[in-house]
Amino acid sequence: MGPAFREALARAGAAHRRSRPRRPQANGICERFHGTALHEHSRRAFRRRYYRSAAEVQGDLDGFLRYYNFEREHFGRGMDGNTPAGRFYGKEVEVIA
Repeated sequence: MGPAFREALARAGAAHRRSRPRRPQANGICERFHGTALHEHSRRAFRRRYYRSAAEVQGDLDGFLRYYNFEREHFGRGMDGNTPAGRFYGKEVEVIA
């Protein structure tokens, strides 16, 4: 854990926790997100476009994350069709482009 990450945790008042190694079941939400990002974004993006820099890749990923968190309905445990942002903030959140 780097100093910048440690400082960010301290500013947020958050604790750093680790899941058990070699146990994807213990970290299922993150594993599911990685699969979704791979299937719905990365594989499609790299077929459609030739990226010339990491900044271009990051720009497309930022757009996908905005869609994923603020627009895409989720039907996993406890989501009932809400977006992650709506669930986190407890209301419908307006997307600012």
